Amino acid sequence: MKITITDTSWGIDRRTGNRSERVVAQETFALAVGLLPEIGPAKRVFEVTKLTENSVTILLNIKGDTTTIKRGGQYFYRPMSMDGGHYYLLEVE
Repeated sequence: MKITITDTSWGIDRRTGNRSERVVAQETFALAVGLLPEIGPAKRVFEVTKLTENSVTILLNIKGDTTTIKRGGQYFYRPMSMDGGHYYLLEVE
């Protein structure tokens, strides 16, 4: 199995209130238990904690939040931010 991670940067212009988004990185990695390489300018690191034939469990942050994604599925990870930051689309092939 492989995972594709898309890192999208977003922000809000404080003067006009307009929101902008831009894909800043998109990488595909082979899945194995352990840390995945850094992704994007924020250098976010995800960790695969469990790998089965049809799904993968990923540690999202240091608070211990995890998600399980089935083969062919996807998950949006949006860390809390009020006026800008990054969000991630994780797709398992």
